[in-house]
Order: sequence, then structure tokens, then C-alpha cells
Amino acid sequence: MNRPVAIFLILAASAAAMLILPLHTGRSAPVFAIPRPTPPDKQAIDALVEQLMGTLGDSIDDDDLIASIGRKWDARILAGRTKKQIIDLLYADLKSVVTEKETQDAVWKSWADIISDAVSEDSTPANTSNAGVQPPAAPVRSVSFDDPTERGIAVPRVGGQWILTDDLKRTNAASEMAFFRSAYTAVKVWRPEKRQYGGFSYTVLVATDPLDQNAQGKITGADKAVKAVIDHGFILPNDLRFYCSNVVGTLTQAFKRGDNWAPIAWIVLGDGGSTKALSATSAGLNGFDTRTIRAIHEIGHILHERYEGDGFWEKGRTPNPAVSAKVSAYGCCNEKEFVAEVFTGLMIGVRWPPDVIAEYHRFHGPMP
Repeated sequence: MNRPVAIFLILAASAAAMLILPLHTGRSAPVFAIPRPTPPDKQAIDALVEQLMGTLGDSIDDDDLIASIGRKWDARILAGRTKKQIIDLLYADLKSVVTEKETQDAVWKSWADIISDAVSEDSTPANTSNAGVQPPAAPVRSVSFDDPTERGIAVPRVGGQWILTDDLKRTNAASEMAFFRSAYTAVKVWRPEKRQYGGFSYTVLVATDPLDQNAQGKITGADKAVKAVIDHGFILPNDLRFYCSNVVGTLTQAFKRGDNWAPIAWIVLGDGGSTKALSATSAGLNGFDTRTIRAIHEIGHILHERYEGDGFWEKGRTPNPAVSAKVSAYGCCNEKEFVAEVFTGLMIGVRWPPDVIAEYHRFHGPMP
């Protein structure tokens, strides 16, 4: 081979690599794995609260007011939050006691250095360990397993355009956590098990009091679901958790946002499921059982939220009935269930017709 031809081939190969590499490296973008700041431990939280309390006397002369603020702070559950989130919560409590704007501003100004340090620490790369969470109790609600588990949130339109405001984020996060806590607090003891596949880690937490007698089947289903999703080229979210519980009324459901809109990837695996979903109608297809298909469906919800962003939370969008009917009766509930059902089908080997895939893309279904 002469020298000019060799140089041409090398340049052509380099150009081809430049075209291919972005498609590969793009899969490691933070669409599915959003970095999270490392929350402080109990000792650091106590020290922060004490530091903030120590500044109040500089701006507030009334000891009774300071005592009232302290009682509110003592009642707060602060574990799992970053320092800046903790400061924001405690300041909100302070404002509910101290109504004078001038005093509020003086307190905030006196916290300037503390806030600056907190913001700096929150910018440190996250520790993605699967530490346990101890949320406060919430009332258990009555459920129907044929209800869609992704209800979205009722939101207004501003100037005819839907927008996810900070208030709506807080409202929706509170709703997510209320449903999660109702399932979490119905169990007295959870046993965590760290697991890995394909270089990704996740955690399965098994209810031991009361004991989930069906936990082994759910663990196997979660493992097979993770394998299917990773083998299709998807990136697992950070801190993916599966909670196995057979407490009566516990739904199989995905949770995507926690307190203060923090991204989470928690899935509760109950015993029930809709008879209208692929987990029932396609059980056994290509060796995928019901529990595996349910777990894939819930992972699909989490990836959908990460992939679409704020638009995921808009309520009132529905897929074309003629198209969604080709997927499942459960997929007709709303666009979130439609996307999760199509995603599930793709993972278990269903060959959807072009109009189903087009509708899936219209609602920003996750892609690897």
C-alpha cells in the first residue's frame, strides 16, 4: 500500500470513530444517574443546628421566641437532607415564629458564612452508598391494584402554558413521599442486601417484620429486571432500591423524587398488580415472569422521569386510544403508564408496530 492511500485510510477511520464515539459516550451522561450531594450524618446535623441556634440571640431579643424556634427545630426530621436543605427548612420554621421581616433578614444575614460553607459542601461529589432512610410515619391509604400508580400532579397553566414551579415541585415531592412512607412505615424492620450486575450496584431491602414470605421471588424478579435493562444499554440510576413487602394494600410503585425535589430511585414491590398490565397479559413471554415484568415497568417510570425532565410531571396527557390499545389496557390510563408498558415490552422482546414506537417517542420514552 502506498503512503498517500494509507494516510487517507487512517484519516477516514479517525473520522468514523468521531461519529461513533458520541453515541457511545452519551450513554454515560447524567440523564439516568443524577449526582446527589452527600447528606451529613447525625453528628454533623446536630452541630449545624447548634451553630444556627447560637446565632439567634444576636438578632432576636425574646428568649420565648428562641425557645419556640428550638421546639420546632427539635421536631424536624433532618436525616437524608443536605446542609443547605436543612438550613432552608429551619429558616422556614423560624419565619413561622418570627413574623417581622427585618428580624428575619437579620437572622439570614447572620447565617451568611454558614450558608456559604453549606453550599460549598453540597457541591462535593456525592457518596452513592445505599444508606437506609427512616422517614416519619404517614397514614396508610386504601388502594386498588387496577388504579394507575403514576398519577402525576394537578397543575395550573400560566399564560396558557404548563410550567413546573418550585411550589409544584414541593407539592409533588410531598405526595411521592407520603405514598412511600405509607409503605415504608408499615414494616418495622427492613434487611438490606447489596447487589451488583454489569458494573452497576443496587440494593434490595426485604421486610422481615412482618416477614415478606414472597421476598425471594421478588428478589429474583428485581435481579432479572436489572439485567434486562442493563443488557439493553441503559444506565441504572444512582441508589436504585427495591423494597419487598407483602403488607396488605402495598402497591408496586416507583418513587422518583423525594423531599426538596431530590432525585430518588426507589421501587416498592408489593404482592398485587393490575390484571390489565403486561405483567399479567404477557407473563411467560421469553421466560419473563410476572414479578420481573412488574419490576421492569417500575424501572421504566424512573428512567422516563430522568429522560423527560419537568415535562414528565404534567398531568392530563393521554396517548392515542387506538395506539395504546395495541399495548395493554393498563397503558391506556395515561401517558406515563403507556410509556412504562411500551418500555417493558421492549425489554422483554415485544416487537411493537411503528405507530406505538412513534407515540412512545412523542411522550419522550427513555432511550439508551
